[in-house]
Amino acid sequence: MFFKYKEYQLYYEIYGEGQPLLILHGWYLDHRSLYSLVEKLENKDNYQRIYLDIVGMGLSSTPNHILTNDEVVVILEAFIKELINKQIFSILAYSNGGYLSLGIAYDFYKQINNMILLAPVVIPNHSKRIVEKRNVKLLDIENDIHNQTLQQYLKVGSLISKNSFQLYQKDILPALILGDKNYLIPFHDKQKAFINKNDLFNRIKNINMLFILGKHDNVVGYQDHLHLKSILNNTNFIVLDNVGHYLFIEEQDKIIKIIQEYLNNNK
Repeated sequence: MFFKYKEYQLYYEIYGEGQPLLILHGWYLDHRSLYSLVEKLENKDNYQRIYLDIVGMGLSSTPNHILTNDEVVVILEAFIKELINKQIFSILAYSNGGYLSLGIAYDFYKQINNMILLAPVVIPNHSKRIVEKRNVKLLDIENDIHNQTLQQYLKVGSLISKNSFQLYQKDILPALILGDKNYLIPFHDKQKAFINKNDLFNRIKNINMLFILGKHDNVVGYQDHLHLKSILNNTNFIVLDNVGHYLFIEEQDKIIKIIQEYLNNNK
């Protein structure tokens, strides 16, 4: 299905009934990237799962100019107002989708029940982030080491196994192939903080939040996130030891258990 806002079209899919759960993928990905994780949740049937392709990615339209984070949030908020309206809802987001969800929370903080953020961007300026050295560990996959696609995954992954490689091929690779690099690379390189949201974290400090982070994340790190502990009142921070930025495929079973427990305790 498509949602139209001005000249933009957003592709989305909806499954189930219950409290709306808006699922936002990361940069260069699409709605499929988090599908395997969310649909394995034992308590998923309590939620109406809304998978969305952020503008410029997946099947959504590509803008004719490079959008700012503020402009993308305006489009996403128009989508929320149309499809979710006044309902209480939750958000599950990854990477850049996590930063966009923080922008949404700034305006919808009274309406948001839970936010689950997987390796979210909290500092959009890449040069100002504290990031980690990526550590690569191979598990049960040495025999496939010369596979060309595996070699591509090795350039970005940390905890490489047969299972994570299968998830990479199914949930990530199709979006990488589909992505329009002429839009996405400049969009990535020109990331800036939200305008007129200098009090962002203070404004959203009472929302129930869960941060799941990777100790070897060389994209967003984890230390900047932990500095938010003194500001955010209702937030849990979990740092996974063996993974980097692709934590949601490399420790998927562990993350599923963490999210299930969190949602059961924060209904």
